[in-house]
Amino acid sequence: MRIFITGVTGYIGSVVAEKLLAQGHEVVGLARSEAAEAALRRGAIIVHRGDLRDASSLAAPVNTCDAVIHTAVSREPDAQRWEQESVGAMLNAMRGTRKMFIYTSGASVVGDTGGIVADEYHPTNPDNFRAQIEERVLDEVGQGVHVTIIRPSFVYGREQGILRRYTDHAREKGVAGYVLPGDNQWNFVHVDDLAMLYCLALENSPSHTIFNAAAGESLPMVSLSEEIALRVGAKLTAWTPSEAAPIIGRIAFLLATTLRVSSKQAQNELAWQPSAPTVIDEIHTLLA
Repeated sequence: MRIFITGVTGYIGSVVAEKLLAQGHEVVGLARSEAAEAALRRGAIIVHRGDLRDASSLAAPVNTCDAVIHTAVSREPDAQRWEQESVGAMLNAMRGTRKMFIYTSGASVVGDTGGIVADEYHPTNPDNFRAQIEERVLDEVGQGVHVTIIRPSFVYGREQGILRRYTDHAREKGVAGYVLPGDNQWNFVHVDDLAMLYCLALENSPSHTIFNAAAGESLPMVSLSEEIALRVGAKLTAWTPSEAAPIIGRIAFLLATTLRVSSKQAQNELAWQPSAPTVIDEIHTLLA
């Protein structure tokens, strides 16, 4: 298959592309700069120059590819508007084709799950912009688009992401912080396991399907910082979300919630079997 991926130079998209190439697929990647274009060419990815800020630049690869995987994430001003417009443009180009569109959402669309483990049928937070885009994407099923949504939980692995920021800060400052309250729990997913879920969905996902992506048991967020503190001899410190934001970004406010989701649907329908090292193993690797 020939697959167009947005965000192909990013954390998730780059690993998805790697797995698809290894399976013999052709990958077309969106590049908005010469540096991104050069990086894609080195990775044997076909380059399409375009930009999520220019929705009209996305129609050509959609028309020439068999499927689209949207993994792009922007933190620039107006990023939410750009995502809505770019997703809409790609879906409009796919109408009536029965091609597959895989949208990367996030487990956080369900909000704080408290004492329950949420499945894919749990109500979403209507104020969450990704939840709003999910509705837009699912509506396209009636317009002849094969739609799948993947909702990753806390993504880690390959010595990147938020855990890298946590561990680097602890090593440099001698402080291993966690976001209050600390006893709140999250699920996690290794980026390699997550990428394999995209590959399985591409091959076997029914249309109008949502898959949570989380592996193993949930952990209290304080447990991560305790492990980091133990490994580097750092002081364990509690942060408010505002105190944590300059260190780990806006996600600090999200990490003050509990987010526990079930991935049984992906395991049952796609035979997804996460097998990558655990989040604690990743901490050990980062601090080795």
